[in-house]
Amino acid sequence: MSKSGIIKGTLILTAAGIIVKLLGFYNRIFLTRLIGVEALGVYQLIFPIYLLAFAIACQGTQTALTKLVSHYHGLNMKQNARTALRISLLLSVLLALFISLLVFFKSDFIALSFLKHSGCGILLKILAPAIVFVTIKGCFNGYFLGIQKPGFNAWSLVIEQVVRLLATILLGNALSFQFRNAILATIALTVGEGVACIVTVLFYLYSEERGEKKETVNPVKIFRLLMRDSIPLTLNRTSLTLLSSIEAVILPAMLFKFYHDKTLSIEIFGIVTGVVMPFIMFPATLTNSLSTVLLPEVSYANARGNRKAMQKAFRGSTFFCMTLGILAAVFFALFGNILGSLIFDSPESGRILCQMAFLCPLIYTATTLTSILNGMDAVVMNLVYHILSIVIRILFIIYAVPKYGTAGYIIGMGVSYGLLTLAILVHIKFYFKKNFV
Repeated sequence: MSKSGIIKGTLILTAAGIIVKLLGFYNRIFLTRLIGVEALGVYQLIFPIYLLAFAIACQGTQTALTKLVSHYHGLNMKQNARTALRISLLLSVLLALFISLLVFFKSDFIALSFLKHSGCGILLKILAPAIVFVTIKGCFNGYFLGIQKPGFNAWSLVIEQVVRLLATILLGNALSFQFRNAILATIALTVGEGVACIVTVLFYLYSEERGEKKETVNPVKIFRLLMRDSIPLTLNRTSLTLLSSIEAVILPAMLFKFYHDKTLSIEIFGIVTGVVMPFIMFPATLTNSLSTVLLPEVSYANARGNRKAMQKAFRGSTFFCMTLGILAAVFFALFGNILGSLIFDSPESGRILCQMAFLCPLIYTATTLTSILNGMDAVVMNLVYHILSIVIRILFIIYAVPKYGTAGYIIGMGVSYGLLTLAILVHIKFYFKKNFV
């Protein structure tokens, strides 16, 4: 991909990301005022299961598909690219259906045994179909990135968020007060993913070119190439998501040891995960878009041994992420209290936002460096670094949160993201020293 292609793709995904984040913020504000912070916390509890299901079914395959499709697209082997998509869809959707049925029929067991909240049982049943929808959408989005059409991804994200918001508003107005709870938010999520899935399929049918010259297609070879990257990436994402899920599940329990109040613990959990983190991650729309577009670019440059292109991508993206992170940190530190009170009517969220502001440079830089490391084919070491990072956070949750509350969690995040960023920077430095003398 050319420099203009990187910029164009980043701008398209960034524009969509900003729109999605703004719609998501309005949705969060509406939800918080409609169902309350405690119900928002219960709603947030089901996300570890949702994210883990997606990681197993599609996330690794999606990234592997993007790399393989990008390769075939560059060689003008479009039928091979579409075959890779079909193989990915077949494998991922079958796996997603199995996981979806498992979540649906074992929802009460999962809610009581893992999430430690009986109210999550019905939420998981409602959520189960969304696992299939997001998997189908994920495969097509991976294909669109590979053929350098990120605009389809952008529209899919925007439509999903618009439908989710409309569903939340309509259900909020239609349902009586006693039904305005986490169930409403979960229905809106599933409906949004379902509509976005349909729209994504329509985008593919619209974009498919006809009347091309025939080319040799070897499905077995394509399958092997796909699995070569998909299996380690899936293990990577699943391991990370599983550890992140453990982190999210034990956090409310450790907060309870500090506050000795279950309702307050769920409320604080909802504030941290459902209010503050979306604020922190809003500027990361830019860095997330950049990291998505950088993966095929760095992978291509690495395959050709183009040190100059790789160093340029590394230095430019690192400088940009650190600068953006510092600016965001200063902004949230100065105006966090005002934002929390004014937007969410929650002074506590403003206080926590001010405390977590310093994480911005570390989180934004780590996200982009992770993508660069994947492009360098350092998937295994990337996994090791991220596992160590999450384990550090879990240890802080277990030992520091019961004594110091949210302060212990925030310090743990700072230490884990700081070490993660440092480890990746050192790895990249030695990579250039070893491979490009």
